[in-house]
Amino acid sequence: MKLIRRKLFHSLGLMIGVYALSYQQKAAADELQNTPQSPLHPLIQALRQTHKPVCLSAAQRLEKQSGSGEAFNLHLRSANLDISDAQLLANAFTLIQQQGDLPLNSFSVSYNPGIETGGVQVLLSSLPDDVNEIGMVGCQLRDDVGELLIRFMARSSNLKTICVEDNLFSASMRIQITSAGKKLENCVTIV
Repeated sequence: MKLIRRKLFHSLGLMIGVYALSYQQKAAADELQNTPQSPLHPLIQALRQTHKPVCLSAAQRLEKQSGSGEAFNLHLRSANLDISDAQLLANAFTLIQQQGDLPLNSFSVSYNPGIETGGVQVLLSSLPDDVNEIGMVGCQLRDDVGELLIRFMARSSNLKTICVEDNLFSASMRIQITSAGKKLENCVTIV
């Protein structure tokens, strides 16, 4: 009889323990589900999807500062980005702006020749009008991208620095980009 009672208490204790554990897991899952996502979550995911070390580091940085609402810098220099990576980032920028504000202060994809014209086109069209700084140094950009840059500069409301030197722009395109920069108040243009 003592053995049966002991086994019964042991079984009852196990059932209570399992119930308590599953209740804790459910509570933890509910808490995670109710935690508001950072507005930068789409960008953090896009950076991770590239599987590039520079982008993964940037994702970690953004995750730490995420939710602060403060303006941030996104510098992806020498990250070996290609057109598909640029498309991922552009989609994230667009999604964030549809949900609210994208507090992007400075953006650089310098030394990423793999982004090519198509990548620059989607990035420029997705960047917020009030970004302060753009860097696309050493990306082997040609005059067709120069035209895109000039259009971006024309719609920019707060551009203070644009660095696009060490590209393949013709002399006349460099003059046009410099001229577009002079139309912006206090904008430093390095071509």
